[in-house]
Amino acid sequence: MLRRLLGTVRSLLFRGSGRYWERRYAQGRTSGSGSYGSSAAFKAGFLNDLLGRTRAQRVLELGCGDGAQLARIAYPDYVGIDISPTAVARCAASFAHDARKRFYAASAREHWAVGDRYDLSLSLDVIYHLVEDEVFEAYMADLFALSRQHVVIYSTNRDPGPGSEPAPHVRHRRFADWVERHAGDWALAHTERNPEAGLPDFYHYTRRGTATALDQPA
Repeated sequence: MLRRLLGTVRSLLFRGSGRYWERRYAQGRTSGSGSYGSSAAFKAGFLNDLLGRTRAQRVLELGCGDGAQLARIAYPDYVGIDISPTAVARCAASFAHDARKRFYAASAREHWAVGDRYDLSLSLDVIYHLVEDEVFEAYMADLFALSRQHVVIYSTNRDPGPGSEPAPHVRHRRFADWVERHAGDWALAHTERNPEAGLPDFYHYTRRGTATALDQPA
């Protein structure tokens, strides 16, 4: 009973995913445990291998967070977007020495939302934090519309139902259902299961007619 009551109180205090993440970063907190330790190593290994196999050059990440994960991955040309201006400023300061990396607030769409610019668009540990339906829909549309060849998602792909989420800023979704309904020119090329049970997995989509990462020479 107490646990359910605390969950209700947290939900009432929650004022939206955008405000939550801006406040979190403004308080000096991080993107979460997924950007550090064994989870970060697993993600970096997969992405560095994929970049080598696909030879993708221009990369867009929707939800760059605090940039901790970014330091492990050798992107040739990278644009990072985040809903939190504080996170964007933190990343810009951390990578000020690297001209291959640029960062923009999600609201500054004129700088980054340009079709046919990117070879690969990325979503890492973001989708299950998109609590609002309209935010999820817009995010998924950008993720697939802005890439010419590859989309990589690192997320859970399940819907446990209402009332089962551990925190108000978490909402697990079957995002693959959205892809099936709205991204018919894309196909799932490969799924990389996480060796740690219960954590997100990788889903690599390619635009139909594009060779998959597994078909490319290393």
